[in-house]
Amino acid sequence: MKRIGICILCCFLLLCGCQRTAPAEADDVLDVTAEAPADTQGASAPVPEEAQGTRAQNGFTVLHTAAYVFEGEDGSTLYGAVEFRNDADVPLWLSGVQLDFSGEETLSQSYVPALAEYDRIDPGAHGYAAAWFPAQTLAPGTPLALTASLSHTAEGGAYIPLTVSDLFLADNYPAFTTMTGTLTNETGESCALNMLYTAFYDADGEFLGVWYFPTNTQLDSMDSVRFATHLRSFPVERLSEKAAAFSSRAFGFH
Repeated sequence: MKRIGICILCCFLLLCGCQRTAPAEADDVLDVTAEAPADTQGASAPVPEEAQGTRAQNGFTVLHTAAYVFEGEDGSTLYGAVEFRNDADVPLWLSGVQLDFSGEETLSQSYVPALAEYDRIDPGAHGYAAAWFPAQTLAPGTPLALTASLSHTAEGGAYIPLTVSDLFLADNYPAFTTMTGTLTNETGESCALNMLYTAFYDADGEFLGVWYFPTNTQLDSMDSVRFATHLRSFPVERLSEKAAAFSSRAFGFH
């Protein structure tokens, strides 16, 4: 029953923002293979044996935020994204996000990221979160500042780290970007469901935002699969022209 529930959630998320189909023809294609700035690396570090089982001291540190109001498929949409780092001495799992937007109006939104219980953030590793909400009375283009508060737990589900490579961005008509790449399972375990996060940065290292999506592809040990996702609800248009670097993390689970 748990597997069925997770599959239903993945199907819902896929319908909301991602399609595993070949990308449409594009005018501009960008090979976003440059590494992110030094303080935005997303790879997980090994957990030292002496740190396992010790108490978390600092928790998560918010490194970057991005906020937009844009015209989405359902009207004016509020978007918030966060990059954070685990500054504790033990692995942590994200258990809650509070986003406080300030500008013409002050808005607060709280939520629990989908499938976060399977995304183990090791000491020193970076994690990502993003969410979309109805913008209520805010007009598209309204400038906003964003602060984020994160909660965590030291217990979670089985974690299978996956590798993201060969990332390409293609800007399609009329106004959305397609991202393609390769997802590889380099572990000795198999996973039937997966989640991928990608953060984008401009040429000056400024944080542009985060896109995430699930796949329900079986990945056995050392398997690879090509993916394509359409960023129809990403707030930055012509992303291939603006993104100069990226940082990705992906994980699988049973």
